[in-house]
Amino acid sequence: MMNKKIVFEYTHHAKYQMLMRKISSAAVEYTVLNPEETYSDSSDRSLSVAVRSLDGGGLIKVWYRFVDGEAVVLSCLVITVRRELPVTYTKAKKRKSKGKR
Repeated sequence: MMNKKIVFEYTHHAKYQMLMRKISSAAVEYTVLNPEETYSDSSDRSLSVAVRSLDGGGLIKVWYRFVDGEAVVLSCLVITVRRELPVTYTKAKKRKSKGKR
């Protein structure tokens, strides 16, 4: 039994997101073919979301759908966890007026 190779097609938006977020097509395709989690998008049930953990921490998410046997990738992003110190906000100090001029 031979495995049928899946052809991947990328929308302009997906290509732009991959370029801006430095995501390789190999990482996108691996996520779609070997996801740790998949679910349907809440706004469009024909749209699937594949999620996979990255080695350095964080997640890669890929939005795609199958059309005529091809996987059409619509968007993708990398979610990283940022740990920052909490910001403490202080009330702005009032300026002292120097009196009438």
